[in-house]
Amino acid sequence: MNLNEFVKEYGLLLDEEGRYYLINDSDTREEPYCSIKSLSEIFDLSIGTLNSRISNLTPHLGKNQKGRKINFFNLNDVRTSCSDLLDENLLITNKDGWIVRDKQRYNTVRVIAKELDLSESAINKRIKNLKFLKGKKGGRLIILYGLKQVRRVCADLLDKELLIAGKDGWAVKDNRKYATLHIIAKKINLSRRAVERRIKSLATFIGKNRNGTISVFYSLEQVKRACADLLNKSLLIGDVNGWAVKESRRYAPIKVIANGLGLSYDVIKLRSESLTPLKGKGRGNCIRNFYNLEQVKKVCADLLDEKLLIINRDGYAIKNGQKYARIPVIAKKLKLSTRILKPLIKNLKPLAGKNEHGNIYDLYNFEKVMKTCADHFGKDFLIADKNGWAIKNGQRYAPIAIIARKLSLSENALLSRRKSLKPLKGRSNNGNFVNFYSFEKAKRACADLLDKHLLTIGKNGWAKKDGQSFATIAAIQKKLLSISQSAIRSRIKGLKPINGKRRGQIISLFKLEHVKRACADILSEKN
Repeated sequence: MNLNEFVKEYGLLLDEEGRYYLINDSDTREEPYCSIKSLSEIFDLSIGTLNSRISNLTPHLGKNQKGRKINFFNLNDVRTSCSDLLDENLLITNKDGWIVRDKQRYNTVRVIAKELDLSESAINKRIKNLKFLKGKKGGRLIILYGLKQVRRVCADLLDKELLIAGKDGWAVKDNRKYATLHIIAKKINLSRRAVERRIKSLATFIGKNRNGTISVFYSLEQVKRACADLLNKSLLIGDVNGWAVKESRRYAPIKVIANGLGLSYDVIKLRSESLTPLKGKGRGNCIRNFYNLEQVKKVCADLLDEKLLIINRDGYAIKNGQKYARIPVIAKKLKLSTRILKPLIKNLKPLAGKNEHGNIYDLYNFEKVMKTCADHFGKDFLIADKNGWAIKNGQRYAPIAIIARKLSLSENALLSRRKSLKPLKGRSNNGNFVNFYSFEKAKRACADLLDKHLLTIGKNGWAKKDGQSFATIAAIQKKLLSISQSAIRSRIKGLKPINGKRRGQIISLFKLEHVKRACADILSEKN
């Protein structure tokens, strides 16, 4: 049923604001709620259109006649959300989707594109500034454009001189063949990238593909001339594995040779800079530089030496039962930083080794490195855990920074007391050598700073004790303003300060009333 039939059947009333309602048996006003399916019939709108318009409305859960739980929406709220679709002046299309107005035919871009044998994307680029009409078809809002207007803005695309491609993608004009770059590249068995580099100066032609899309066409004859060097029959042609044979010699691109020799691409590329490659077609018909395999082997002879150590996936190589590895691998194993390890083993002679990717590295004898670094693995040498702490004889040790953070003191405060602390050598959790200090001795050295009765100074330099204010000279001077710090200091020499703590450092504090009394002569003069 439509809206009028729905209103009549349920006896709905209409208020001044245009909202439908009814009065129930309790003389209370109620507004109607309907399911999506019912709303679709009442307003003659598709369910998809309704869902897109009511996403911001809050539904109420209810049951249908079969007892299933479904969402119900306020009829008036839905009517407001879809007001543009319910406009009586909204154009209604015929069965074919066309509307005639002022002797002009209107339809959607999709239908017009089919009518003109053009692609939708080609038309959309041209109609951005055209006026359009709104209509409704199958309960959906649609945008309509005038056929004549679309013809006018797409006149160049409808030109009879425009190249029209057949089902195979080719167009023929004056006995010459034209096609898009993709089709021509496929035809002459070259990669698109190789062709593209050579045809930048060639003339282009506008053509239309079989699906109506407007594309750039090139002359097959002109492209062949531009790519003559790539179409030379003497050009090497790589097989499915990338290899080519010429005069009983094997050639291939660097990447293929690298895989064959078990070396890295970068290593071979660097060694082959002095070699002269030949042009050839590799996989995907791309033009590549092909190198002679024997020449590459000569420039990489040292890397192909059978005596070269082979590094396994764990980063180690074995020779005569001994382990060899790169500096980063050994440093990680010994929990030392590479910055520390390198100068320690500068007198050791490395051996060359190759990993699974063919990269060449210097490898060091692991046992010799351990002997060279023995002093850093002694019994008295501390090694920090992941939190930076080390244990020795039941006592905790840590660097100054970690102890300061633990005690809520500044590093400077601890450093000023370190003369009474004897450091031990050790390694931090990132492998660097640092000084470790006893946590208990550090606490004793800073006992005055850890006194619970010590006043804590705020950011403004003030502290409270027994309801009285204490502050630093700078804070008090800022409070009094008219008196300089030097004038205050000269008058409070007889006053005894109390200690306070700020950012882990001891600071002298003075009672504000005592300072005011000592500076009374200056304050009275200023007033």
